[in-house]
Amino acid sequence: MPALLALLTALTLAAPAADWVPHARAGLSFHAPPAAEVTEHDVGPDVKVVAVTLAEEVLLLTVYGGAKPPPAARALATHLEELERRLGKDGPFETKKVRLKALGGLRDGHRVSHRRARQEHLSWVLAHREGRKGPTVVASWSVPAVDADAAFAPKLLTALKL
Repeated sequence: MPALLALLTALTLAAPAADWVPHARAGLSFHAPPAAEVTEHDVGPDVKVVAVTLAEEVLLLTVYGGAKPPPAARALATHLEELERRLGKDGPFETKKVRLKALGGLRDGHRVSHRRARQEHLSWVLAHREGRKGPTVVASWSVPAVDADAAFAPKLLTALKL
């Protein structure tokens, strides 16, 4: 397990590849792999979700804007609770606190180990709010455990700009 943590830390420090395509969605600027599908969805008043999908890896960036976006800690707790509720229907899972370099700094988050379609998966959830008046961004992504070392989400999140 320590080797996996070291690998994830090394991945989060890597910059996006030179051939990645720039995107500006929901007030966020980032680069994504050229083969990735990037979509934006309005899911409520002042709430947008940007989905970045490549093969079996899915990254969701939820952006809460408006006059009073939720604090990052509350948004993180809400998203983690929803993820655990959905995963609990499929079987056992394990949640651990982690710190990842993303969204402009070192962020607190959670890693969830679970099984989907008889395959081990890893999911992460982290949140950040830029200042007292900025938007709250929640990043959540999932990838098969065997592909965790090739995940694009940590690299994308390292260079993401609000």
